[in-house]
Amino acid sequence: MRMRWRRRRRREMSWMRMRRRRRRTKKWRRRRMCWMRRRRRSMCWMRKRRR
Repeated sequence: MRMRWRRRRRREMSWMRMRRRRRRTKKWRRRRMCWMRRRRRSMCWMRKRRR
């Protein structure tokens, strides 16, 4: 059982690393800025995409 948990943890770490890499992209940064600034939600490119 312990070995299985360790393997699962390793997989989660690798997935987190991938997410960190994605964070460096410009698109992710724009989306994050948009979500942080709730006043400018209309400016968010994600909302425009949905439309």
